[in-house]
Amino acid sequence: MSFSAARAAYQRLYAGVPSSQYRNTGNIANTDQSASNTDMLLTHAAWNVKHVRAMEQPLLEAGRPLMAQAAHCIAQSAVALLQSRGVRLDQARIIAAIGGGNNGGDGLFAASELRALGATVTLVCTSDAPHAQGLAAAQQAGCTCITLHTDQDIAQVLTTICDADVIIDALAGIGIKGSLRGVTGNLVQQLREAQYTAQHFPAVLAVDTPSGVGVDDGSCDGPMLDATLTVACGVLKPCHLLPPAAYVCGDIIVADLDFDLTLSDPSVVHADLVAHWCMNPARFDDSKYSRGVAGLVTGSVAYPGAALLSVQAASRAGVGMVRYCGPEHVRAMLLAQVPEAVLGSGTASAWVVGSGVPDSRHSQNSVGDEQQRQAIATLLQEYCALNQPNHEVQQSHTEQMPAEQLPVEPSYMAQPIRPMVIDAGALDLIDPHTQQLSHTIVTPHAAECARLLNTLQSQSSAQLTQVSVHDVLNHPVASALQLWQTTGATVLLKGAHTVIVGGPREQEPTIIVADNACSWMATAGSGDVLAGLTGAICASASEWIARHSTPEYRADAQYAVDSAHLMPILAAVGAHWHGFAGRLASGADRGNGVVYPPCNPHQPQPALHAWLRSTMRNTGKPIIASDIIERIPAAMQAAYQTA
Repeated sequence: MSFSAARAAYQRLYAGVPSSQYRNTGNIANTDQSASNTDMLLTHAAWNVKHVRAMEQPLLEAGRPLMAQAAHCIAQSAVALLQSRGVRLDQARIIAAIGGGNNGGDGLFAASELRALGATVTLVCTSDAPHAQGLAAAQQAGCTCITLHTDQDIAQVLTTICDADVIIDALAGIGIKGSLRGVTGNLVQQLREAQYTAQHFPAVLAVDTPSGVGVDDGSCDGPMLDATLTVACGVLKPCHLLPPAAYVCGDIIVADLDFDLTLSDPSVVHADLVAHWCMNPARFDDSKYSRGVAGLVTGSVAYPGAALLSVQAASRAGVGMVRYCGPEHVRAMLLAQVPEAVLGSGTASAWVVGSGVPDSRHSQNSVGDEQQRQAIATLLQEYCALNQPNHEVQQSHTEQMPAEQLPVEPSYMAQPIRPMVIDAGALDLIDPHTQQLSHTIVTPHAAECARLLNTLQSQSSAQLTQVSVHDVLNHPVASALQLWQTTGATVLLKGAHTVIVGGPREQEPTIIVADNACSWMATAGSGDVLAGLTGAICASASEWIARHSTPEYRADAQYAVDSAHLMPILAAVGAHWHGFAGRLASGADRGNGVVYPPCNPHQPQPALHAWLRSTMRNTGKPIIASDIIERIPAAMQAAYQTA
């Protein structure tokens, strides 16, 4: 991905460096080789299989015992897992489910160590050729071995497996592509059914990744076990962060094997890693305009509350002014609740459009709703024409509407590149064939993403397969990538784990995951809050960059490219703060899937003790969208203090 490019763009934009002074900033990890920076990367960035192999190779050539080190972390993690369930080691019954290859080898060496510590360990092998040295070590330690060949073999051991205290899942590693098949797939399928129906089921410790997940894309196309704890060997893989695979990883501990993280860019990063990048703390010489102006064309006769929620969220997020354009009765309601809002057309540092505006399928044909949709369509046409490099507006679309109904004044024509957040009812107004969308953020949920992809496909000459909501939910990264490639816009695909894909379309995408929300945030209006908050973040950053970057830089073509690189970062900051504010409102801890400090093979106990201390978590209380808004300032304050 282009994460180094995104970081370099961020540095240039916020430093105002002209093109004559551009320099290669190098890899993301090169700027700081401190232990804290390495730990941050180990727990907040993921590398694909190709790059993992490249990082392993120098260590293997130097004779490093990577398998033994990983196995020690796995064994000690199993001990901690038993401890969390109140099981003494000398009374523990452990099943090590072993496949072929190095993943099975990791499990076999971990099994031999656990047997030496006093646990009863049974090997259940689905391969006739497991890792030879690992199998010899496990059998020498006293592990019993059962090899499965048929479904009848599975039936005979199923009760024994389900009666265990811990299952070590070492069936398939990062070298396997596609869903599990044969006896391995049948075993996992039956265990998964038991996992959801049996009164007792063991804790599951996954070796590197849960067997059967799509390692590089996070897909879940076949049977797999939900892990209680996953020990990632060396570094995180994309499936540890990307949904839906991330949902079955449980908590995650990284076995730090001293990989050289400077060899390649991560494939996916966590929003925590970039959440502080675009913060614009108040300065003593600020004015309301230097803080940024967020313009919103949101709400409608049918959904007036969305206007209030989006405007309130934007006004709480640090901008100097919020401008609102919408139907008259919505304005009156808004002014009563947010007297600070400025009503009517004018300029803005960034725009938010579509929240609470009916799409073409739900429009009530009311005058106010149609005017709102027409205003957004006109704004999109003008806006995208203006944001094209060296733009020349061939024809003004503003003549189609009375001036009082148009969000943009003629003075907007002189503005530099401004971001736009396109939400909900504005999504079906996108026309990627005629509009330049590289400085926009689209914010669909799964159903909206499927509809938009199908609409865009129907407008093209290619015959493509219809996209369903299930397709988007099961392959969110692929869906977001397709939408990014089609439109050029940064895609913020909302969900329990929000996926952000963006950057210049002609380059590798930046992929970021924000997973710090809590389940109580799945409530009406939460998306409107996210749109307003993200728009305010864009407005603040856009105004800062426009005022502090040099005229030479703003006139250079690199300015437009760098601004496009910044869009996924801004989207990630919005998603991160939104989730943080929701958790503060709910009182919920971060849920399943927390990545803990790296586990040192030579001293694994500190990391494992940190995990043990956090196994009891507060699930929080129900909240509404307004509760999230109230906690936005506290979330921002906490972010400033920890940056």
